[in-house]
Amino acid sequence: MIRSKPLVRRCYDLWCRLLLADADSVPEPWAGYPVLELGSGSSYIKEIRPDIITSDVAPGIADMVIDGRKLPFADNSLRAIFLTHVFHHIPDIEQFLREASRAVVPGGVISIVDETHTPFARFFFGKIHPEPYDDRAQSWSFAEGDAMLDSNQALTWIVFDRDRERFEREFPALIFEQRRYLPWFGYLMSGGVNLRTFFPAFLTPAVDAADNFLRRFDSVFAIHWHMTIRKAGAPALDQAQTLRKEARYLHSCFFRNDPPAEVVERYVAANMQYCAPSGGLMETIVALNLDAEAVELKLRCRKSPGILTKKIRILFYVLEVRSEYYPVFFGTSGKDEPRFRAVIGLLYGLLRTAAKYLKGAYLVRKHGLI
Repeated sequence: MIRSKPLVRRCYDLWCRLLLADADSVPEPWAGYPVLELGSGSSYIKEIRPDIITSDVAPGIADMVIDGRKLPFADNSLRAIFLTHVFHHIPDIEQFLREASRAVVPGGVISIVDETHTPFARFFFGKIHPEPYDDRAQSWSFAEGDAMLDSNQALTWIVFDRDRERFEREFPALIFEQRRYLPWFGYLMSGGVNLRTFFPAFLTPAVDAADNFLRRFDSVFAIHWHMTIRKAGAPALDQAQTLRKEARYLHSCFFRNDPPAEVVERYVAANMQYCAPSGGLMETIVALNLDAEAVELKLRCRKSPGILTKKIRILFYVLEVRSEYYPVFFGTSGKDEPRFRAVIGLLYGLLRTAAKYLKGAYLVRKHGLI
């Protein structure tokens, strides 16, 4: 089904890349350890990485039959665990997290694609989708019946957002590393895995442009997000590794696509030459998944540019010489652009900037980013 629908395949291709990037981020000496996918179902990730161990609760579907609450692996034996639309189906998340924390190596990851908690997601999953979405549930568990239908689609938000303090207290070995919204317009037009596609196949290439434009509304409409949970105990990242992670995160705050490898390396080189260590500011922004654009807009009002402004300028200097970024930096409209469109664009830009400033002011005050 996934392969037969180009828009759905496009989404799953992105999700696979994110999961595999998480697994590839695990440092030595564990980089060659096995990777487990839970609830594989119709997943085709094994076609991309044949050494991945696939699993499901039903026999005859994957390499192994595995219940996420009882992993048949030794302590510190897995490099990564992948869960795509699976986390919210596990009846006892606390037991799963205990098992995952035991089985994953130091520096290993639990990489999750699951449902968000945006206003539209709450409406869509709460009113339209057949599976339960209960963001008021006080328990992380739910009654077990049909393993393929029972769920609480709000679980990732409950565990890693609403109850973050509880998660950190009960699972000190697990670190919530990052969260990012995933493209949503194309997925909705695709009809998902089970429904009819609403978008003609020949218009599929236009979805990239639409998703990139609509990413500014992710906090309202996104229905999926990707989360990375990392087990503590890995060797500390050296400066270059930290800057690579920083470059990818800053890029994600402004652009939907992943940064080219050359851009990341040039960002690292420029930072090592022109920037002193940034202390806790960048670490806080990346760790808490804060909107770097909004924070920078607020901090820029100080008398002299701060380290965040400098780092964003470095990233943009590296990007603007690449042809694929010309439309972003220089625009695509000609000199004969209709005046009405220009005025609308200007008003939209002003309103967006005002909203970003207010968001930045809130984040700076809430997290003490001065």
